[in-house]
Amino acid sequence: GLELTFEIWENTQGKAQARTVAIAPEPSCNVVEGQAREMEKKPPAREKPGSLHPNEPRVIYPSVYVSDVPVEWNEGGIKKLHRQLGLNPETIMGLKFLPFTEVSLGLAGSKGEKQATPVTGAVILRYLNEEAANAAVERLKGHPIQTSTGVTKHLGAKHATP
Repeated sequence: GLELTFEIWENTQGKAQARTVAIAPEPSCNVVEGQAREMEKKPPAREKPGSLHPNEPRVIYPSVYVSDVPVEWNEGGIKKLHRQLGLNPETIMGLKFLPFTEVSLGLAGSKGEKQATPVTGAVILRYLNEEAANAAVERLKGHPIQTSTGVTKHLGAKHATP
């Protein structure tokens, strides 16, 4: 079998979460059998109830879901639009372009008879603070953009759960 590497942290509900899962470049040495049994017996120690796990993010940035973003846009395009709308692009702490779905491709309900090329997509933007996120929703929502096919669309923008 393959050996995986990953980080584990506890979310606010105390449930274990894994992230940065990858195939290990080299197998690690085996844990001595007695150590493995000892580790199984001990529950993980926590400093105090409600304390953060060392790998848990310290800050949760306010998130904004933006739809109908032209597929050819990248981070630079998003920041350029922020400048054009009088928003500070430096308040963007991170962004993630979301994968296309059958609905976004216009394939929902079709049995593969048509192939669609996406023209717009969606992105999650994470902002420095609530004030920046609110300003972004206010300015981005309904803003007209032109797609690569020449069609005018209007951006959607709403607060997303972090």
